[in-house]
Amino acid sequence: MARPRFVRIARINGWSIAIVCGLSLLFSGSFGGAAVSAVALVSPVMELMGSYAAERGDQARLHWLPRSQLLLLAVILAYSLFNLVAFDAAQELAGMSPDTREMLVGLVGDESMLRDVMALAAKLVYSTLIVVALLYQGGLFLYYRRKIRELPGA
Repeated sequence: MARPRFVRIARINGWSIAIVCGLSLLFSGSFGGAAVSAVALVSPVMELMGSYAAERGDQARLHWLPRSQLLLLAVILAYSLFNLVAFDAAQELAGMSPDTREMLVGLVGDESMLRDVMALAAKLVYSTLIVVALLYQGGLFLYYRRKIRELPGA
């Protein structure tokens, strides 16, 4: 018997997120980044366990599929909102090598303008991440919830 489509999606998504979170955990440059990656790594474990439960007909653990998406969404939202609030362009500039800073200042005109550009770029990146996460993780949450309700005995 072929696996249901939602189980195949959960496996692909779960392993993909697990690989990304695992690599991020390994190569994170800070304790905070490693902590976020470690917490996010719980989500694909839940998703994979939920997909195996669906395959076995284990109704008690099916709820792990949609909840895994809510967990990952919460982690992404918290990470993005923190970075939106805490981003400091002056601190980022101070951490750059003098050559890189000179090159970037040369592209935009002066250091004040560079700080503004960096702040705008950060806002765009984290705002986009929030929108994409809401659409993707939120969409998967609704999809898994609907598919679980359609199962016999659910």
